[in-house]
Amino acid sequence: MRALVRLLKQTLPEAISIAHFHDSRGTGIADCGAALEEGLTHFDTALGVTGGHPAGIAHGEGFAGNVCTEDLVTAFGAMGVATLLDLNKRRAAGLAAESMPGQTPQSKALRVGQAAGA
Repeated sequence: MRALVRLLKQTLPEAISIAHFHDSRGTGIADCGAALEEGLTHFDTALGVTGGHPAGIAHGEGFAGNVCTEDLVTAFGAMGVATLLDLNKRRAAGLAAESMPGQTPQSKALRVGQAAGA
């Protein structure tokens, strides 16, 4: 990921790049961290890991959810990275997103937050 972001920044130095990762293999947060370390500051995420392929194509054993907003905010907060997003509001919005019909709860931050009484 780091090499790809470096190449992108060298090739298109004036472009504002936005990182968009799926978390099918559980590496989405790590990819975001690597992109951040290489200077990317914009990240496309989804509340409660909603989303996926618009055509309904199954990836990763049928799980193609985007990186979860509340998980990335939690991870970046632990790293000391300011996101300008209120984590408690993100958790509340993530819970609401997960309660929509057809959604499978995937947010790790929501699970830990509930267990920890946060």
